[in-house]
Amino acid sequence: MIMIRGFDVKHAPLFIDGIPIAVPYDGYVDFSRFTTFDLSEIEVSKGLASPLLGANTFAGAINLVTKKPTKEFEGEVGAGFFSGNGRTEYINLGTNQGSYYIQASGSKTKRDTYPLSDDFTPVRTINEDGGDRNNAYATDDKLNLKVGFTPNSTDEYAINYIRQNADKGVPPDEAMNLSGRGFWQ
Repeated sequence: MIMIRGFDVKHAPLFIDGIPIAVPYDGYVDFSRFTTFDLSEIEVSKGLASPLLGANTFAGAINLVTKKPTKEFEGEVGAGFFSGNGRTEYINLGTNQGSYYIQASGSKTKRDTYPLSDDFTPVRTINEDGGDRNNAYATDDKLNLKVGFTPNSTDEYAINYIRQNADKGVPPDEAMNLSGRGFWQ
C-alpha cells in the first residue's frame, strides 16, 4: 500500500504513461505486481495533479513512465536470483531513428516460496509450521511494446501495448483451521 498525504491509491491513483490503472473489484492496485525494468522514471505528484489525469487525484498521482530509446540501437539484458527460490529475467531493446522509435521490453519474476525468520514461532501450527511461508508463491510476466512518431522537437505520438499477468498465492490466516472456518480461543 502506498499513501500520499495520508490518502491511499483511491485518491492518489496509479497511471502508466498517463493512462489510469484501475482494479474493478475494490479499486486497490497491488503495487508489488508492477516490475520496473521497462521504466525510465516514476513521477509522484503530491497535492494538485493535472486535470488531464481525471477525478480522484486530489491527494496526488503516481505515474509510471515507460522507457523511450535515445540511441540508434540500444539494449539491456539482466537476470538475478533472490531468496525463496526466486529468479528474475528481463530484456529491453529499442531503436530511435529520429522521426520514430520502437521499444520492446519483457520480464519475468518468479518466487516459489517466502522464507520465514529462524526465530519465527507460529501462534498456531494448523496452517503454518515455520521454515517457508505456506502458499506464498508468485509469478509476474510483463510484455511492453511501444512505437512512437516524433515529427518535430515538440510533438510526439506513441502507441503502447502492455500485457501483464500475475499469479500469486495467498498464505492462510493463522486463525483459520483446515476446513476454512475460523475459530477463536
